[in-house]
Amino acid sequence: AVDGLSFSLATAILQDRQGFLWFGTTYGLNKYDGFRISPAILQATVNLLSGNSVRQLHEDRAGDLWIATDADLVRLDRATGSFVHYKHDPSDPSSLGQGSIQALGEDSAGTLWIATSTALSRFDPAAGTFAPYLRYQPVLVFFVDRQGGTWLGMEQGLRHYAPGPLFQNQPTVYRHSTDPSSLSSDTVTAILEDREGTLWVGTPGAGLNRLDPSTGTFTRYQNNPYDPHSLSSESVSCLLEDARGRLWIGTDA
Repeated sequence: AVDGLSFSLATAILQDRQGFLWFGTTYGLNKYDGFRISPAILQATVNLLSGNSVRQLHEDRAGDLWIATDADLVRLDRATGSFVHYKHDPSDPSSLGQGSIQALGEDSAGTLWIATSTALSRFDPAAGTFAPYLRYQPVLVFFVDRQGGTWLGMEQGLRHYAPGPLFQNQPTVYRHSTDPSSLSSDTVTAILEDREGTLWVGTPGAGLNRLDPSTGTFTRYQNNPYDPHSLSSESVSCLLEDARGRLWIGTDA
């Protein structure tokens, strides 16, 4: 442990609505209150290493914390402080989808969605069950814009759903083509809406895209080895807009 972290490799960070910082590591979850770090081991019923290797963190509208690990999906019930585990059960079609968890988030209707490598499923909190919506179309990024629309970054392009529950809306689908104003790649790894409402889309091998919502066309920003002021790499993994409105692009370079 370094400075009280359960493990020194941090893999996910979240600040909750109460102001607490949460750090997921490759072994355990950590809560920071501004003064000290409180580590927690997730009481995994499966392999302790994979069951405590945190991939992503999400706080839902009820204030519960969702933790995607290498082994299962865990909900920290903030009312009781207990960890509730959800995992795939081959004999139960209403269990969590098979495979590793790629993304999770809530649509504007408050429905929680979990994307595994085999399905995108919606969670029914009353029953504690999962209903598959998209099968065998891996979702890598789940993003809700300020209008309440949902964007899915996939291995087969970019999808946009109008505000409301995903399963009630037909998506607009953006795909890569020979048209230079199309999406630069069908695989999408990062999505961000900036303060002006412009959508930025990162890919793992074809740079960054800016979507013009009025025309549905994209402007591409890519690496030019002869231009030191071009994008540093074609592989974009994360995007952030800072308080001054500057866009930060995380790449593999």
